[in-house]
Amino acid sequence: MMTAVRQTGWKGLRSAALTLAVLLLAPAARAEWTPGVGEYLFPTQMPEAEACRIAEEKAKQAALIRVLGERLAVDDIEVCQEKSEDASCALGRLVWAASEGEVRALRGLHSATTATPTPGIRQCRVTLEADVVRWRGEPDPAFQFALILNQTAFRDGEAMTITVEPSQPMHLAVFQWLPYERRDRQVQRLFPNAMDKDDRITGRATIPSTDGARRYSLDMEFPKAGQAHAPLVSEYLLAVGSRKPIPFRDSYGLEEFKALLLEIPRSEARLVRKGYAIVRPQ
Repeated sequence: MMTAVRQTGWKGLRSAALTLAVLLLAPAARAEWTPGVGEYLFPTQMPEAEACRIAEEKAKQAALIRVLGERLAVDDIEVCQEKSEDASCALGRLVWAASEGEVRALRGLHSATTATPTPGIRQCRVTLEADVVRWRGEPDPAFQFALILNQTAFRDGEAMTITVEPSQPMHLAVFQWLPYERRDRQVQRLFPNAMDKDDRITGRATIPSTDGARRYSLDMEFPKAGQAHAPLVSEYLLAVGSRKPIPFRDSYGLEEFKALLLEIPRSEARLVRKGYAIVRPQ
């Protein structure tokens, strides 16, 4: 899990590994059902449910590609690419891969796990049909922002600083996506918060803000819910910049959060994802 938000009094948000472009869709999007198949090889020490979840995301991605083509936008952090094959990293590569549409519903979901010729390695295969929604409208290329982290891999107790560079004034909300958390709490709001309330960004800014840094810091903490076999865990920041303020809640399930984003016209907001890793304590 990511970060604990440590203050002089506030502990408790968690934490992240990639960047995604824009995923925002106008309300009247067109949907179509299409089949998808996903397979994932996994070692016996990885829980089967975890492996099949990754296979399911691969099946969803296959369905998206059938409808939208291979117009994908993924930016994995170096640590994720080079040093880790943990489940949160693999899952992160998939969940936000498509930039032109979304899977709104599934039917006919079936999974099967089998042994492979390689000792200690099994395979989960998932088949499904996905209700793929195409996003309408076009993003405004003049409305964008950069999200920069002070580093991409953190050890226990190290603090994260987020730098935001907007192309024009905007309202900003930053969430943590924690792939290993229970599904109804995987997306948790990091900013604005009780100690950093002003979400209006007019130029280069940092989180925590100058004033906020006197009251809290974003300290990394390896999650108790992380994979026991993983040397590090990948987590993600999901930042939404919008022309108008959006009354976000403190936490969401991942699918609920993605559905909410679908309601925002692409010209009115921009989503940026940034990933990082937390290294297991020695």
